[in-house]
Amino acid sequence: METNNKTLQDWFSGLEVPTLWSAERRDVLDDLKDKFSLEYPNSNIKKENIIDETDKDIVVTVRWFDGYLESFRAKQVRQGEALLWMRLEDNKNRNIPLRNVRWFSMYPESHED
Repeated sequence: METNNKTLQDWFSGLEVPTLWSAERRDVLDDLKDKFSLEYPNSNIKKENIIDETDKDIVVTVRWFDGYLESFRAKQVRQGEALLWMRLEDNKNRNIPLRNVRWFSMYPESHED
């Protein structure tokens, strides 16, 4: 039985990308470069959609461990395991580490319209 020791480079060395496909690919990439902001190179924030019709007025209330209660008006809210991210009404970002928070609430909830 014969073993085949070809590397991936050997397998794909003879393949060429079709010219039509690569031109279409360049057009798509150019469109994406236009849509996504160069100010945020590694993000998916579109510059024309920083404020769009899908943004909602969300009231976020945070109770800190020291007892302080703080409220925010946000357009967008994202919750991770350790961080609560908000885009506030004035388009500034606010990050809150959840390890410092006793509880927080959002109105309306994500399932409510």
